[in-house]
Amino acid sequence: VKKLNDKQALSAAQEGVGQLLIEIVPKETDRNAYNDRVKNATTADDLEQILADARDSDTKAAKKDATDAINALEDLTAQEKNDFLDRVNKSNSVKEITGILTEAKEKDEANRQQKLLDETKNKAKEAIDGMAELGDEAADFKKRVDAATSIDEVKAIATEASKRNAELIVQKQLEAAKEAGKNSVNEL
Repeated sequence: VKKLNDKQALSAAQEGVGQLLIEIVPKETDRNAYNDRVKNATTADDLEQILADARDSDTKAAKKDATDAINALEDLTAQEKNDFLDRVNKSNSVKEITGILTEAKEKDEANRQQKLLDETKNKAKEAIDGMAELGDEAADFKKRVDAATSIDEVKAIATEASKRNAELIVQKQLEAAKEAGKNSVNEL
């Protein structure tokens, strides 16, 4: 009796998978290979794998979605966009397309972070240029800014340069006060 129930359950599952395949793979000629596999399936796991394979082969919608998503990314260069789009168009599986889209999003984010780092470096170097008391030390601070690999590092260098500039201003003021004091004493 159990075997009969298992066969009936498998038969019902096969019928259900057959119906799902109609939605997943609308073109009958494309669906025939899946239908043959469904008829020959002996376990629920086999049927799950057939459905997964069918979904994975439905690349048309995945390609359109990935193309739209890649075109919406703002920090990819034109060349990078074209490369990702070309790879998507040549892809034959949803899984591969999903991987390409993930890679494109990661590259977009890396480019965005690099752009922010470059902007922060430029602002820091402009600020250092405005620190008149640094003199020759400004070039060293700017070299360190150029070599920095994070926004926090750039900000720390700019802060250090600002503190050094302030120290030099105070030193200059002290020297001027000493000189003024000497002149006052000499006048007595």
